[in-house]
Amino acid sequence: LRALVVWDAVYFVRVCECGYEQERFFAFFPGLPLAMRALSRALALVLPLSPRASCSLAGLLISYAACIVGAVGLFRLGEVLLRDSGAARRAALLFCVNPASPFYSAAYTEASFAALSFWGLFFLSRAGSAGWGKAPRRVDPSRGRMAFVDEALAVVLFAAAAAVRSNGAVLCIFLAAHHLRAFVARPLGSVARSMLVLTIEAAFVLLPSAAFQRFGYIQLCGPEASTPRPWCTAEGLPSVYAFVQGEYWGVGLFRYWQLKQLPNFALAAPALILAALGTATFLRHVPLSACTGFWFLGRRSPARPPASLGLFAPEVAPFVFHWALLASAALLVMNVQVATRFLSACPGLYWF
Repeated sequence: LRALVVWDAVYFVRVCECGYEQERFFAFFPGLPLAMRALSRALALVLPLSPRASCSLAGLLISYAACIVGAVGLFRLGEVLLRDSGAARRAALLFCVNPASPFYSAAYTEASFAALSFWGLFFLSRAGSAGWGKAPRRVDPSRGRMAFVDEALAVVLFAAAAAVRSNGAVLCIFLAAHHLRAFVARPLGSVARSMLVLTIEAAFVLLPSAAFQRFGYIQLCGPEASTPRPWCTAEGLPSVYAFVQGEYWGVGLFRYWQLKQLPNFALAAPALILAALGTATFLRHVPLSACTGFWFLGRRSPARPPASLGLFAPEVAPFVFHWALLASAALLVMNVQVATRFLSACPGLYWF
């Protein structure tokens, strides 16, 4: 087990075993360590393992299971959104052999984050799929209830993903797209109601991140803290996560753009080039005017029948935007060598 706990997995195992002992541990969100701790206690009842070993085994089992669950989630999402079972299946198979797979078979957050994201997107896409074809003359009450449940499940899964990784907060893009559908064409009352629901849903998704920052502030800046850190008195909202990422990992705009980092840029190049090609190809097939007409006015291009959407349809625009946004962050702000695994939870990567 010790041989399998490699790279940053040692942090997750330590947090599972002992909690957030040091400031640098706050670079890792608590969702996975909490799940590891719960499973490790169950494992300790049947296996004669030390706390560290049971945490290690729990982390590996969670990642293995989440990788399988994530592949199924990506397949189901492709079926609903692309309406092409063959393409959905091929995308899921590509996910199973993606270059970041070593991190999916370690006690890392990639597998659990991908599983939560894909299933959340599946439920959200299924909730909105009724509006992609022709609107029915009568509203089916059972379909409305099902859509409400699907949307609620999506919000819960997005919140769980935001507790696992910081970029889970970016999933709010999909909630915004869901509520912006035919925005201008709606009655004013419907728009106001939709914006209120979106605000509540986004707040729920952002709650784990805010709670984690609050926990860090209490731990490191409270009355019991011996030597408060500089970020405790920083202007604006103090964020231990942002401070630790910059202080210990050198994260920041253009901070990684150094000659000595060229090998790391080469390592990230395939993932970043795919993101650029995918975005450019999508915009070439689906111009911004078509996306704007679809999302704000509810208009579909007459050349695109709703029965078979495929990759190049306005419905896929939020996924491409999400993919491009994360790729830009990986290139400009982050340690660029993590781009391959950072972008591995973007459905657009496999669809393209």
